[in-house]
Amino acid sequence: MKYKLKDLTFDKIEYTSSYVTNLGKVINMKESIEFQTPKVKIVNIDDEYLTLKILPSEACRIFFLKIMEFEEKIKQEFKDIVQLFDGDTFKVKIKNKNFKVYLNGNLFNIYHLQKDMEIICLVSICKLWINSYEIASYHLKVDEMVIKEK
Repeated sequence: MKYKLKDLTFDKIEYTSSYVTNLGKVINMKESIEFQTPKVKIVNIDDEYLTLKILPSEACRIFFLKIMEFEEKIKQEFKDIVQLFDGDTFKVKIKNKNFKVYLNGNLFNIYHLQKDMEIICLVSICKLWINSYEIASYHLKVDEMVIKEK
């Protein structure tokens, strides 16, 4: 379900199933949480992730606070959580590259993304990984991306 970031609450997170592995377990959420990031800057690109930097804006402040709120909710249920933010940067998963990238309303090839481009992403959270120490982790999966011109 898609949400406006400022309206997003985490009071009713429900899980449907879990899959036990030899390193812990994967827990699927009943409904994936889908929301849009504010405009952020690409600082690094590799095969699996984009490293993005939040910008000094009110939208980025709200985004940061909402992620912290989500992580606090998860900490209530599990021992701890691996935090998404590393200072003012965070990673989004692009490994499968099965999402559309737009520039000026037209499709753009993901392989032409470059450092310092500013983008907005539609992201989702649909799973938690719980290790054997009951520490949760998650990632933001990109569902769609728009490149913003400066």
